[in-house]
Amino acid sequence: MNKLTLAAGVAAMTVSGMAFADLEYIVDGAGVGIPDDLYDGSFGSMAFVSVDVAESLSITDVDIIVDIDHTWVGDLVIKLMAPGGGVADLVSRAGYAEPADDGSGCCGSSSDLIFGNEYLFDDAAMTSSEFMGDAGNPVPSGSWSSSGFGNTLGLTGLNGLDSAGTWTLYVGDGAGGDTGILDGFTLRIAGTPTPGALALLGLAGLAPRRRRR
Repeated sequence: MNKLTLAAGVAAMTVSGMAFADLEYIVDGAGVGIPDDLYDGSFGSMAFVSVDVAESLSITDVDIIVDIDHTWVGDLVIKLMAPGGGVADLVSRAGYAEPADDGSGCCGSSSDLIFGNEYLFDDAAMTSSEFMGDAGNPVPSGSWSSSGFGNTLGLTGLNGLDSAGTWTLYVGDGAGGDTGILDGFTLRIAGTPTPGALALLGLAGLAPRRRRR
């Protein structure tokens, strides 16, 4: 098993009497191979990397940076599963209007994803991830709003959930001949402390807190 480098931080502040907090978790060095042409619509057919979030927030926003190297982004389906099973489709076969979310059919964008470029999924972004491949080859660093087969809410669909628990990033490959590696991700969560978390922290807990590795 590859060793993961995990960093986690939490900062909080008070604005107009209401507490807001931000979390950042970094998973690096996973080195998980993405199975070629095995995606069939199931999570079991996808490569994955997980991280456990300790802090309990009522989520108001989620962004994620994916660290991935893979030829032909149009092969890929990328999903983020939140604690409790909520799922956001980040991208689904960019450049290809697939008839079903089952890995069938061909072909999407031939642009490549490479290590060293920052691929940020943020629903405030102006461009849908469906058009990632239009940005150039390799796909440059940038930000895209989440999209996917039958996906109407994307990352915003996770708002209101509790941040505490296991978060898992899944990557599936729906066409043959191109391979790649999922090396990790950076997960950023904004939200308000849940009533239970506030009771545990007290007002002192709203001051800037720790960063651990």
